[in-house]
Amino acid sequence: MRDLNSDLNWYVILNSTSDCNPQNEFYQRNGTRVHQIWKGTPYAEWNDLMPLIAQVDREHEFLSWALESQDDWGMLVGSKHDLEDVLAHFRSLTQVWVPSDTHAFFRFYDPDFGIRIARYCNDSQRAELMGPTCEWVSKGQRVINLFPADTVQEKEFPWWNVPKEVMDRYTLEDKTTFITNCIKWLKENHADLYFYFPQRTIEAKVEHLVRRYTKTKNMTINEYIFQALSLEVYR
Repeated sequence: MRDLNSDLNWYVILNSTSDCNPQNEFYQRNGTRVHQIWKGTPYAEWNDLMPLIAQVDREHEFLSWALESQDDWGMLVGSKHDLEDVLAHFRSLTQVWVPSDTHAFFRFYDPDFGIRIARYCNDSQRAELMGPTCEWVSKGQRVINLFPADTVQEKEFPWWNVPKEVMDRYTLEDKTTFITNCIKWLKENHADLYFYFPQRTIEAKVEHLVRRYTKTKNMTINEYIFQALSLEVYR
């Protein structure tokens, strides 16, 4: 990560749901104050899931740790804008519209999801998603916005629509990653169902449901998982 563009301001976005506890690692490596991205939203008290942002320089020692850490610690963001503008843009991405005409949390803070979604977009879609940011970087992954926004006006979420072709490509490319993301979605959105079972059991159940799911069921995969588990838990 030493090849970071010196003309940009750099920020770390920390994934609080990661098992590697990136916030703690950041503070242990001379990290300064972090800011809660969901502050000012209805999810301001969701501290266990709260994505965090802090400004860093290109030589910050935390970045060396990030190179060796788990893939889901978070990501680096490069922008010509200040912290306030960058934070406002990511706060506006708290939730997005998905192809089933429902809205869901957008896990930009998990690079295996956020960066890949950005990478699968075309230039126009990517510019809309990345807004005032120029680069999203994480372990072994980088995506560049060719047309970063010059000005920032925070939009009320959900405003961004995940393109159907982007979500389809993401879903088909990596079933294992998709299963992991479905488990994370269940934990974040339906904790009653997630914690009803032992961890290994719920993971196995979600994997089974994902592999059984077909688009002919006339519902999204998340709706299918929710329905199946609800019938089992609350029957």
